[in-house]
Amino acid sequence: MHMEIERYIIAFTQNNVCFLSEVNDVINYININYMKPITLDLLARINCTCKSTLQRKFHDATGRSPMQYLKVLRMNLAAEMLMSSKKSVVEIAIDVGYNSISSFNRHFLNEFYTTPTKWRQQARAENIFSNGKNVSKSSQPQCLQCVVDK
Repeated sequence: MHMEIERYIIAFTQNNVCFLSEVNDVINYININYMKPITLDLLARINCTCKSTLQRKFHDATGRSPMQYLKVLRMNLAAEMLMSSKKSVVEIAIDVGYNSISSFNRHFLNEFYTTPTKWRQQARAENIFSNGKNVSKSSQPQCLQCVVDK
């Protein structure tokens, strides 16, 4: 039984590596050009395949469609920029490839369950901006009197 599981894991891993190699050019293109308009037609041409084949291969390799991958990448980059920069929400939306602030806000809300502005406010309230490091209030040293009172 143990050998069967081991063979399955090895086969599964080899298949995923194979799937990843089949869409690696598309993943690299998205990672480099996320701020530009990207369509499924363009990605299929890059991969020299039809759209349905690309979507199947991409999903097999990543668990997402190419456009879902692009959206998640953009949202994660936007969240990072909201925490680490002083750019406006509109500037960040444009920087990560959105030309519509309403689309950006809708996608951000769907991904993080809050608006970009509230995300930034919460990050500032939790003191995530401390010297560019992720430092929450609970991890900051307490004053001597606070420690003595406990």
